[in-house]
This record gives sequence, structure tokens and C-alpha cells, in this order.
Amino acid sequence: MKGILERRQYGSDFELWCRCYRDIKFLAHYHTDVEMILVRGGNPKITVNNHTYPCRKGDVVVIRPGDIHFNEHDSSENVLDFVVFNPIILGDIYSSHIELIPYIGAEQAEKFSFAVDGTTLFDTLHRELRSKERYYDAAVKSRLRSFWVDYLRHFATGEQGGALVSPNRLSRIRVLLDYIDRHYDRDIPLSKAAELLGYDTFHCSKTFKAITGVNYVTYLNTVRVGKALEKLRGSGSSMIDVALDCGFNTPRTFNRVFKEITGMTPTEYLKTLEQGIVKHPDDPAQNHTILSFADSWL
Repeated sequence: MKGILERRQYGSDFELWCRCYRDIKFLAHYHTDVEMILVRGGNPKITVNNHTYPCRKGDVVVIRPGDIHFNEHDSSENVLDFVVFNPIILGDIYSSHIELIPYIGAEQAEKFSFAVDGTTLFDTLHRELRSKERYYDAAVKSRLRSFWVDYLRHFATGEQGGALVSPNRLSRIRVLLDYIDRHYDRDIPLSKAAELLGYDTFHCSKTFKAITGVNYVTYLNTVRVGKALEKLRGSGSSMIDVALDCGFNTPRTFNRVFKEITGMTPTEYLKTLEQGIVKHPDDPAQNHTILSFADSWL
């Protein structure tokens, strides 16, 4: 994982990336880009800023810069299509000061007669990015802006509903997530997390789980295992060195936690790499907060 503050690297000067995943699970994170998720299959639950949206096929979830988001890590199947882009692409119709409802139900979009529904929009973006015909970037911008205008017209609200998280709480959680990502190799007890948030340990634990969807220890261990996966794939370090470098005090603890999160021991994981069973996309813009997925395609 490159960062819980996800710093996306685009493959070109045109700062837009899209990819479709099957059975994806991703960790709570935020970024400085706009992200749109189209549900192509399944009934995933996607949480944005402490509000969980049960989704169905055709629904779109919009995540704006700074929004903490993740999907529920249950065993349900899903097919999720992602478009991530620099908000500059939207031009002067984008504003960070307008409150917007993240969830756009397929039936709502049809009711409000969106000029372009979510599925058509995503299909068009994939097609334009694959073909890269003349003025493809202008075509993509045009489709996105048309969709965004309809989004503003029907889903803008000035209300801060009770289910939403205050900007102050979100800001505190972002500080903690960044700290974990930078110092995952150190001992970071709940008391340290509470200190960073300015809460007592009970309030810290409750707030953290409400916003990220998992308890503090699980989140910390997941980040550490993500770092360990990177090291096992490319560093050539010994198992003990990887364990210590990723914040685990003993190989035994490392093995136990690694298996709890990945379903296999570190040794078993290395064997799957040698046998070519575990596949890793070579996409340079890959979302490094992804925990797992069954397949991906453009």
C-alpha cells in the first residue's frame, strides 16, 4: 500500500484512470481526486464518511476529495467499475464547497432523466480510453461534465445530516491514517492513536470503527500485512526481517496475523508466487489500498 492518503499516479498527462474489478475489497482511505464507482453486479455496501449505502446494479457512488471510503469486507460477490480523475477535468462546474449526496441510485437517475446514465457513461469512458481516437480527451471531459451537471441539479444539498461525519472528525481521522501509514513499523498502541485524535481510548476506538468500518487493531494489522506483501513480492528479504520491518515483534505473531488477513501463511503465499497462482496487475495507477480482488479488466 503506497498510502492511506492515496497519491494516484496517472499513466499520462490526461489525469483520468478507470478499471473494473470482480469481488474487490478495499481498505478505508481517501485521496485528492474524484472517484466514481459503478456497481455492475452484486449488492455491495459502500461506506462514505460514516454513512453506508447498500447498492444494486446500476447504482453510482461518488467520492469527492477528502472523503474516507471503503466497502464492507463480507463474502458477497460484486463487480465494481472505478473511474478516478483530477477534479480539474470538470472545470468551473466543480466546487468543493457544495454538499452532495454520494449515492446515485439507478432508479433515481432514471427518474431525474439524467442525460447520461451511469452504465452508459462508464462504457463510453472505457471505450474512449481504449481507442484514444482524435479528441478522445475532449469527449471524456464532455461526458463527465454532462453527468456532473445533472448530479449537481438533483443531488446537491446544504444539509449536514446526522449520519454524516463532521469535517473536524474527518480531519482528525486522516491525521491518524497518515501516521499509521508512515510509522506502521513502530509500536502504535490504541493510547497513541487516542493521543493523536485528542480523545480518550474508548472514544477513539468507537470513532475509528464507525468511520473506517474495522476496529483499530485490525486496521493497523491490515496495513502492516499490506506492506509485508509488497516486501515479500520484491525485496528478497528474509521472513524474519519482513516481520520486524512491518511492525511485528515475533515471526509467530506475523504468521498468525498474516493468515488471518490473507487466508494463508507467508510461506504459502511465497509458494503461490513461485507457482504463478497469485496474479498482480501491472497497471501503474493501481489502487494500493486494495485488499483483494478476483479479477480485473479495462
